[in-house]
Amino acid sequence: MENYTLAKIDENSPEYQEAMDIHHRILANGTIAATAMMDLCKYLKQMRDQHAYIHLGYESFDDYCETAANIKKRQAYNHISTYEKLGPEVLQSNAKLGITKLGLLAQIPEADREEILSKGQAEDLSTREMTRLRDELTKAREQLSFLQAEIQAEENETPSIADIAEARDRYMQEASDLQARLKKLESDNATAAKAVEAEAKKKAKEQADKEIAKIKAEAEKTAQIAREAGIKAGREAAEKGLQAIEKERADALTRAQELEKKLKVHGNQDTVLFSILFDDLQNQFNKIISCLSNISSADKDAGEKYRAALKKLMSLMDQKI
Repeated sequence: MENYTLAKIDENSPEYQEAMDIHHRILANGTIAATAMMDLCKYLKQMRDQHAYIHLGYESFDDYCETAANIKKRQAYNHISTYEKLGPEVLQSNAKLGITKLGLLAQIPEADREEILSKGQAEDLSTREMTRLRDELTKAREQLSFLQAEIQAEENETPSIADIAEARDRYMQEASDLQARLKKLESDNATAAKAVEAEAKKKAKEQADKEIAKIKAEAEKTAQIAREAGIKAGREAAEKGLQAIEKERADALTRAQELEKKLKVHGNQDTVLFSILFDDLQNQFNKIISCLSNISSADKDAGEKYRAALKKLMSLMDQKI
């Protein structure tokens, strides 16, 4: 794989400014994605709990999901269950895990779930490993609860003191063994996750080396063709190429100047996020106006109704601004 030498940081260079702009956009869009996933779960729950789908003409929440929301009803219920079990704060702070892993995490007993999150194990586990861990922890917790119930039942009876002591020691030993099994499972999963990561890195390097070799071969072939074509093309083609290069250089200088001006304005993450959301708002507003025009053409009364609603919304937005 090709190695790159770190360049000396020059905060005034166009390359540094462009890199910072990309970085801010990544952070901004990451925040948007996390909020969008949490909001999807929250509003699906709100639609179901408030029976709001009735006012949209649907007889059931299932019908609304399949027909209007373009989401399978089972998936919708999984989203709602994940939101209810984990809560908005845990859901948003761990959004990078993805809704599938978060759904599995919600099914793990709460005490084990908190330990997994605090140790950062969820990020290292694949979906299959998370499923296996969920099943094993749930089974272990069920066995532990069964043992505790048996201990409690033994304590509620009136056997001899010796029998009570023997039963207590036996069940406490079994409980201790289960706790040891839980710790071993967690350790085995962590080891397996590291092995999977190492294997993935090895395969990625091998694939990258193959791609690089292929690219080098194609580049050499292209260079050879270019050399032969250059000899045949003569001075006229060379002059045209120089003119194109000069034009590209001028265009690049113009873009760099525009980017420098833009970065002076958008100097932080919130500014970039505002820019993204503002552009999106403008696009959505244009779509609303186009849709309103179509409605008015087909039904004048309906068009007036929606136009009044839009004006009211714009008035409220103006007051908030």
